[in-house]
Amino acid sequence: MDLFEIYRNCNHTELYQLCRALGLTVPSNASREELMYMHMFGTDDIDPALRRNQFDEWRHALAAFVLDNWTRLQNQVTCPLRSKDPLSCFGCLDTQVVTCIVSNPSNEFLIERYLKR
Repeated sequence: MDLFEIYRNCNHTELYQLCRALGLTVPSNASREELMYMHMFGTDDIDPALRRNQFDEWRHALAAFVLDNWTRLQNQVTCPLRSKDPLSCFGCLDTQVVTCIVSNPSNEFLIERYLKR
């Protein structure tokens, strides 16, 4: 039996979400094989630069922006960030994070100022 046989029917997105559900920081462009490996064995032995997820930086920036402007934005926030937990965006898919940013084009440059580069 192949060690990775249990993942045979999982597509890339499902493997990615399985890793994220374990709290693993994995790059969105990792291959299926890399995701299978990380899900089974973790990411401790993988170079941190290779497991960086650029969307996580935007998650932090988005949450910081909303929380710093809470009095102005609280009536507009309908997502899990309504709890004011700065890690709320980590429960959202990468595509949702992108949607939150591009849906607010007038605030995108303000959110970008919160990015830690």
